[in-house]
Amino acid sequence: MAVLDLDGDGALSRDELMAGNFSNIAVDAASVREYRLQEAQCPKPAELVRDLKIPIALFHGEWDNQAPVYGTKSIELLNKAIWKKPTISFRYFPKLGHALDPRATPRDLTYRRAAPEAFRAVADTIASL
Repeated sequence: MAVLDLDGDGALSRDELMAGNFSNIAVDAASVREYRLQEAQCPKPAELVRDLKIPIALFHGEWDNQAPVYGTKSIELLNKAIWKKPTISFRYFPKLGHALDPRATPRDLTYRRAAPEAFRAVADTIASL
């Protein structure tokens, strides 16, 4: 489906497919509410992002094996297809992990010093908001 093809390359990556699935959970995770009564009183993360009136910048290493990139891509999908908020920006970093650190493979669990070019990109984006 074209709506899931976030990078417009004509093919669906695993992350794009998972983002589509995860966006449904982000919007309506009814089963989570039953299990987590305290959290049920709070807005869902997707509702917070949708309703914020300030610029939002999301940065994610594509080889993050702690918080998979499809979580961020699900927010991008919701924004692109439904919310259409120009105040949300997304930046993905190939071959970088959870701390925007270089990884040898997507399953690499070793944390390293963050990539300086990623920090520069984050700083430049924040400065432009």
